[in-house]
Amino acid sequence: MFIRFYLVLILSLYSSISFSLTVDEARHLLSRTGFGASPKEIYELLPLTREQAVDKILSGLGGRLDEPELAFTKKPMPDYFWYKNKPINKAEPFWFAREKEMFQLRGWWLDKMISTKTPITEHMALFWHNHFVSSYKGTGGLTVPLYNQLQLFRTKGTESFSSLLHAILKDPAMLIYLNNDLNTKEKPNENLSRELMELFTLGTGHYTQNDVRELAKILTGRSVDISKSWHYVYKKNDHVVGNKTFLGKTGDLNVDDAVEIILENPHTAEFLSRKFYKEFVGLSPNEKAVTEFAKVMRDEKYQIKPYLRYIFLSKYFWDKKNRGNLVKSPVDLVVGFVRTTGLKLPDIQILDRYIQVSGQSLFYHVDVSGWKGGLSWLSSSQLFSRPKIISRLWDAYDDSQQFEKAAHGDLLVRVSGEYSGAYIPAYEVLVNGKKVASGVLKTAINTLTEGDSSVPDRPNPMWQTIVISKSKLPSNIEEVVFHFVSPSGVPKCIPNDQKMSMERCKQYSSTRAIFVNWMQVNGQRFPVEQGVQSYDSDNDITPIGMLYHPARIRFDIAKLKKENSGVNPALLDLSIGKHRLNSIIEHGTTRLPLAMQPAARKLGTPTDFIRELKNYKLVKSYQSVLLSLSPIGGFSDDSNEMNASKKMFLEDIKKLTLDPSYNFK
Repeated sequence: MFIRFYLVLILSLYSSISFSLTVDEARHLLSRTGFGASPKEIYELLPLTREQAVDKILSGLGGRLDEPELAFTKKPMPDYFWYKNKPINKAEPFWFAREKEMFQLRGWWLDKMISTKTPITEHMALFWHNHFVSSYKGTGGLTVPLYNQLQLFRTKGTESFSSLLHAILKDPAMLIYLNNDLNTKEKPNENLSRELMELFTLGTGHYTQNDVRELAKILTGRSVDISKSWHYVYKKNDHVVGNKTFLGKTGDLNVDDAVEIILENPHTAEFLSRKFYKEFVGLSPNEKAVTEFAKVMRDEKYQIKPYLRYIFLSKYFWDKKNRGNLVKSPVDLVVGFVRTTGLKLPDIQILDRYIQVSGQSLFYHVDVSGWKGGLSWLSSSQLFSRPKIISRLWDAYDDSQQFEKAAHGDLLVRVSGEYSGAYIPAYEVLVNGKKVASGVLKTAINTLTEGDSSVPDRPNPMWQTIVISKSKLPSNIEEVVFHFVSPSGVPKCIPNDQKMSMERCKQYSSTRAIFVNWMQVNGQRFPVEQGVQSYDSDNDITPIGMLYHPARIRFDIAKLKKENSGVNPALLDLSIGKHRLNSIIEHGTTRLPLAMQPAARKLGTPTDFIRELKNYKLVKSYQSVLLSLSPIGGFSDDSNEMNASKKMFLEDIKKLTLDPSYNFK
């Protein structure tokens, strides 16, 4: 009996030690199921077996969404179709408000991806967002219904495909997007019927045109109350009554009947399993694996958690041939970087901009088929922008130390800039008429090498947070002036002057620009819209906050505080206001503080990533922490031990993230 006891004990110890995850395996599991992998997240999985690690990953899937809602979702819904047939001068303010709501929604969701304890939940929501496509433009600007649809993906989409499918066929955004609100017995509309089978369930070749017509009849009457609530409504008088024949079944079928018929069809599980394989395992589906996954899906009655568990424990998922063979989407690239390195920003609208530049704009799918994914993310323009975006994120990482150290009473100014030629944009900050700070913009980009940020596929320069210590400030701040100054010692350039070559003349004639986002005093944030802008020389008219010549932006703090018009960092709603969106200075976009503090770890100074590598004894494995593949660019590492200089070690890490292999997971 004792021998048996010790044998069981030895076997259990052997199992827990010999089969615990390696660093590469932990990173593989985390990056495939979430977004990136921080050293702490990897470390927490290392003592676990594959089964234990997968169960830990899935443990929070489908949990209750206990979180604050966006402010605009609590207001009465507007008449989204009010703008139709209205003069443009009357319709524009309405559209500005909807655009601002959408920007807030995107920033809100990105924050959830960054800060969540269970990234698999947001990963699945993103998966369904690209499966059951309903775009902002395609719905006519339905912001709140799209928010509600996202919440549906984050709840039903983590429970059961069956319950999600039933729910999506009552979803207002989906019904509007695919015109089922126009589907009546007098004039059937087949859009939803066709896409339901072709793109959402069965796939092409597994239904007939007659099935499309019959399913459209079944779907008649499912509509949206566009007069007030914008909720689902069943219009009985629009429904086609009587027998229909759908996928070989005949009767007075309703929508629930049709859904069950679709789910019973084996092609549905195969179609979905092929998509799940491409999402989590590899770009080229193994048909044997697809058949195996489909059987499990049917056996589990389309329940999500046991199905994912099977995939994540399958030999296909862990096959070394299937590591580093998936391309990171723009969301995965940017959010993964932030989660991995612990980057913290004052607000995250710039991240949304970088994701858009890379070809993926949340809620803005080109068509109902969604983003193609895979190698389509690596087009020539995206290959150009991706390393530049990573460089911008490192700029933010370096700058975040200033922001992290800022005390409540410090003065903060958030700016960015660009230039061409020899002179980087310079600034001064004056408080109550006295200069308290000056310098040049560290994150300004040279447009001669980086491209102009006004070009649609070029990433904006990263924001820099200028922090002025409370000790340098007067006790009573009445006025703050941000001054874009001319560089000193620049000779006047006269073309064709014999004393100066044309090349040298162009260098001195370089353009410079500073973009101002906001200013913060004693924790109260004032958007640049609340300042007054004036130029030092000519009266050039540009949007406030966009300084293309030496100019000043003055904030009358005494007046603004008296009017209580400062934007408190806790403010949740910016859908009102006269200024339209501006992608460069982010007018009217989200200024939500949000979480930006992944609950998995406390974020701090820019050395946190290196400190985590050291604390969790992952210094020797730092390449495995960051990459699924060996560096494509031929990066040779002779610094497996922590370099004497943290700065040098950080440069090694930066090189890895700028290597083409960082695009894969």
